[in-house]
Amino acid sequence: MAVLREVIAAERITDSARRLIDKAHRARSNTKEKMEYYKYFMEPLKSICCRIFDPFFRPGDLETVKGDDYGPDFVFKYLTAFGLIFQIDWKLHATTFFDPFCHQMVPVEQYVSMSRKQFYRYRYEEPENIIWIERNITNFNKETKAGKRNSEVFDFANIEPKESWGYGAFRGKDLQHWELDTDFFHSQLLNGTRESVAVFRFDSLPVHKDFSEYIPAAKEKGVLF
Repeated sequence: MAVLREVIAAERITDSARRLIDKAHRARSNTKEKMEYYKYFMEPLKSICCRIFDPFFRPGDLETVKGDDYGPDFVFKYLTAFGLIFQIDWKLHATTFFDPFCHQMVPVEQYVSMSRKQFYRYRYEEPENIIWIERNITNFNKETKAGKRNSEVFDFANIEPKESWGYGAFRGKDLQHWELDTDFFHSQLLNGTRESVAVFRFDSLPVHKDFSEYIPAAKEKGVLF
């Protein structure tokens, strides 16, 4: 893809790449269009950005999985010399939400949602799968879908907009001990699909790390989505 080659040459996310990111965010969930944007653009872009700058992944740690539209998203080469190589699914959360009824359980600063169907598939059918959650709430540009959504959410919550960035991870089986309405709750997305979702706190994940302190450096390098 020409835009990806452009990013590699510029060593940062370019304006044309940002326009495609916005199109990926605007694509409807659970559609072929959304899947193709992520598989052929967003995931390779993330791998490229990790080579430019990342507070956790080293250059070459993360490679996209090619040739399988429904398989894992990345190969994570943690310690290749010791055979520690993992296949992982990437879930990017570029927007947050304020739930007026459950905000004390899951505040806007910790909000993560996943399609209810996917949540229970990981929980019961794919217990060994590794899911990598990237919570990247750094876009408040109202000309983009993510930025407009984040601005509206913080305004509705009557909270000063605050950027945050973090990585978390879990295996499907980690969800098996979670209790409904204690560790997570069911909701519906406020969009045309009214998709049913499972909502939980980012810091409830068994592995989670806040990288917000690296936001200025990542912005300077031009790698934040």
